[in-house]
Amino acid sequence: EKITASSNIVGGVLGLDKDTGKVRLALPVKSLKTGIDLRDQHMLGAQWLEGDKFPNIEFESTKAVKKDARTWTVEGKLTIHGVTKEIALDVTMREIPVELIQKSKWGDTPGMGFDATFKVKLSDFGIKISDKAIGKVNDEWVLSFSLVALQETPQ
Repeated sequence: EKITASSNIVGGVLGLDKDTGKVRLALPVKSLKTGIDLRDQHMLGAQWLEGDKFPNIEFESTKAVKKDARTWTVEGKLTIHGVTKEIALDVTMREIPVELIQKSKWGDTPGMGFDATFKVKLSDFGIKISDKAIGKVNDEWVLSFSLVALQETPQ
């Protein structure tokens, strides 16, 4: 079974100029929803992500290399379940016109979109699949994000 959990809450800082980038993001674990309350309780509870003990999934970049006009390879530290691992992922950028930003009522400054998909192994982050769930839950999860960042307005 393919299960998708999503969140519309992400906090962070993104610094970007034409040649370098810096990213720091935090995703509140308890904001993840699959659409089935009982499944969410299991996923966020003691047998999986332990949302009370480890409230955020965090990423902080250590290096960003521009591959071409739209793609960057971003290396950094991903923390899940209190365990931090180095990862590298390709991030695709897209410009978001001011008109669309205004229509969405996000403000009056230009925006950029950032998309990536990557895989992690739960066991690498100290999450053990219970005997009951073996065969039902995969140790490898596919994570993806689609973020929008707005230009900071001059003070």
